[in-house]
Amino acid sequence: MNPQIERVIITVTLILALIASYFTYHTITYKKGKLNDAKQLIVEFKIAKALEILHTIKAKGSNDDDLDSLILYGLVKAKRFEEAEKQTEEVTSIPKESKDNTLEMISLLSVHNKIDLMTSVIDRSARLGFDENFFIELSQERNSLNTEMQILEKGLVYLNGVREKLREKKSKKAKEISSSKIESFILERCIDNANIFMGSGDYKSALFYLNKAKNLGILKTSPLKDDYYYNLALVHKKLGNIDQAWDSMQISAKLGNERAKSMIRSLNSSYVPQN
Repeated sequence: MNPQIERVIITVTLILALIASYFTYHTITYKKGKLNDAKQLIVEFKIAKALEILHTIKAKGSNDDDLDSLILYGLVKAKRFEEAEKQTEEVTSIPKESKDNTLEMISLLSVHNKIDLMTSVIDRSARLGFDENFFIELSQERNSLNTEMQILEKGLVYLNGVREKLREKKSKKAKEISSSKIESFILERCIDNANIFMGSGDYKSALFYLNKAKNLGILKTSPLKDDYYYNLALVHKKLGNIDQAWDSMQISAKLGNERAKSMIRSLNSSYVPQN
């Protein structure tokens, strides 16, 4: 090849490379700036404008996971759930095993009717884990006793509420909703907490937790029922509520609690209930 022609080709190649680098740099800078603008607009709840910018960048042929993720976030914030479900497939950073759960959660967000929402949650409970074990495990992750009990109570109310709504709709799924395990767990925790407070001499707090169990209606046929009334009797006795202590002790004894039976035998000769 003619040396002069070769030099021309090299020069043209270098010029084209410099031009390409220039446009690549400015494209990246432009895109980065626009992404930051969109993020700020989302923070300011100007979702429609943010999505307009993001879709414009996308339309220019940009394939970027950060861009796709931001579009998904914007669509969810804008409550455009059908579009969000389609956009989920574009986001490569979501692991394949997690995409189904992401789609499930987005579809739940699109449900407006409260009963339909609860029904939808139960229909998906196998994957979402909104069952008794979910609330029990969640409660045990909390350091605060009050927070633990609030989670358990709300879990119980949730499960009972969903079951009742399904019954009203005559759905066969109502039979699949159980609350017996969480009821037993709450009763056990109430008794444990009562014993802790009795041990420290705080009998009013002990009574509070025992009454909580009764008010929640979780005694029923629980195997801990006799133990519950025995502890209730001890608390009432310490608080000077003698008649209530006697009544609770008798209930415990009738339920087969041996400690209650022994207590009644030892007290029966010396105690006469007030009229």
